[in-house]
Amino acid sequence: MRAQWTEEIAELKAANPRIEDTPLFQQHYMGRWVVDDSKLVYRYLVGRNDFDGTLPHPAGGHWHYVLGIDLGYNDPTALVVCAWHEHDRTLYVLEAGQESGLDVTAVAQRIRALEKRFEFDAMVIDNANKQAVEELRRRHDLALTPADKTGKSDFIEIMNGEFIQGHIKLGPQARELAEQYGTLVWNERSEKREEHPGCRNDLADAATYAWRRCYQYLSEAPVRPPTPGTAEWNAQIEEELLQVAMRDAMRRHADPLDPDTSWLWEEY
Repeated sequence: MRAQWTEEIAELKAANPRIEDTPLFQQHYMGRWVVDDSKLVYRYLVGRNDFDGTLPHPAGGHWHYVLGIDLGYNDPTALVVCAWHEHDRTLYVLEAGQESGLDVTAVAQRIRALEKRFEFDAMVIDNANKQAVEELRRRHDLALTPADKTGKSDFIEIMNGEFIQGHIKLGPQARELAEQYGTLVWNERSEKREEHPGCRNDLADAATYAWRRCYQYLSEAPVRPPTPGTAEWNAQIEEELLQVAMRDAMRRHADPLDPDTSWLWEEY
């Protein structure tokens, strides 16, 4: 049996020298528990989708923060903080954490603690437990937005495109989320495209809720003024002087009380 096994492995290596790196080989021949990354739900990749936790400093604009929340009690409540900027194409996941056994008040306290550190544009929550969400809104005065869960698998594929291009990066405080991305697989027995029921997805869901309310994909590079003394700078000055001269000439022939030409007297 051992000789047959050895011969079979030799044949596999001859056909594919890197066969030992595949999940199937390691599971079947090495007896290791390995997740087949071709079946992973999210295309997060260590290194490509990581950063050191320090946000860059784009010129102009400001950072926007979004909180994703997935409620649970026996299952953990997950909280994920994302950041995006008008002049940066990348979405940064700053923090991700989960905790079981939290009642509504305890969840509100965790959210308030994060609000003291981040000025959230939006706090997006899974609205499946409507009673708990309404209590968080009314009793604890939290401005929560129900998560849009339609077309989940389609949006995951769009998000995966962002992962593959390196436009989503996780910081050191989001390690739990990175670990969950590494174990969450599709349910191959389901007729629908959905996650395997035996895998945890609390943090992944919270991150997806937040990602869907971030707009880093609309970012544009900041317009930098030309360096004084350059041809571009001289051309800009000439254009500004020309505009001033043209407006002054038009003023001399326009009625200040005519609403159609009132813009000529606006500040410039």
